Amino acid sequence: MGTRQLLLITLGILIVGTAIAVAISMFNEQAKIAHRNMIVSSMNNFVVEALQHHKIMQANTGKATYEGYKPAGAIESDHVTGNSERGVKLETEQVNYFIEWYFNDRLKIIG
Repeated sequence: MGTRQLLLITLGILIVGTAIAVAISMFNEQAKIAHRNMIVSSMNNFVVEALQHHKIMQANTGKATYEGYKPAGAIESDHVTGNSERGVKLETEQVNYFIEWYFNDRLKIIG
């Protein structure tokens, strides 16, 4: 084989290797973005459920509160921060969520 052919083969291998590395990097970045979007979507669903709970509590007891809001599958948690009254923890395959309600009628969701 001539040196020109060896040079072309080496150049081809470098170009293909670089293209594969860039493709893998792009795929990983898209996977991170999709995972982040899934977390945000889940948290938005929790907010909607919590607002429904808030309205139901106001209608039933006359006191608008998030206290007692618990998404399906959540368990009581000892993970509370700041001025939190209590909280619940929801573990999924990919993310752990902590939902805390506060004395001044606030809700905190951590994912």
